[in-house]
Amino acid sequence: MAVYWKKGDDPRRAPNLVSWIPTDDVTGKCEGQRPCEVMEMNENRSLIIKEVSMAEQGRYICRVSNYKGYLIHNFTYIRLFSPPIEPYPIINQCQRKEGSINSTSPPKGCRISTDTIVNITCSVFGFYPDINLFFLHGSSKVTNFKSNEWENKDGSKNKTILIEARVSDRPYVCIASDIPGSTEERAWEIFIDETTSANPEKGDGSSVTNPVKIVVPILLILAVATTGMAFLRLRSRKRQARRYKG
Repeated sequence: MAVYWKKGDDPRRAPNLVSWIPTDDVTGKCEGQRPCEVMEMNENRSLIIKEVSMAEQGRYICRVSNYKGYLIHNFTYIRLFSPPIEPYPIINQCQRKEGSINSTSPPKGCRISTDTIVNITCSVFGFYPDINLFFLHGSSKVTNFKSNEWENKDGSKNKTILIEARVSDRPYVCIASDIPGSTEERAWEIFIDETTSANPEKGDGSSVTNPVKIVVPILLILAVATTGMAFLRLRSRKRQARRYKG
């Protein structure tokens, strides 16, 4: 009797991964670099994959021959999934960097200050096969300004989305849903605050009159005028007294 583990669609043409005949060791004989690194049989002739990567996804065939030479076979599919690398999703602008302006990091988000439109990027890394990533602002879904998805060497994927955000009392919330291997959703939020003036005494440059600056000169003018009028009245009375004596 002989047992052959293959990978592919055709039981006759698919290459062997691990094979066994009664004179072989229990683990069987591997063929190819990758199968010899991660695969072997056990004593029941089941295929053991010791280290799984995206490359191991596919259709596996077990082919058996008896001492009369009759061949039988069966097959199974291996489908893999990988949730994103923790933590996720990540809003890039929430990662505190040296020299960042007015930025704090609460457990589920952050705040930044700006006086212009800003680009906000949300990312997930190392997932497979697919994931849904989008922004909400209030109850409205934000249209992506840009989206990008690419594949890693191990077959997993990365994804980023970018939107344009404005100053708002409501947060922009990045949501990851349809997570591989999970029914939950993950969220991360960012508040966009308006930048305040660094020197309040200067104001916003508009012409605003300070009432103190107006009242003080008026009081000075009134004081001088009153003093002058009193002096003139006193002088007039002295002249009239001299004439009366004369």
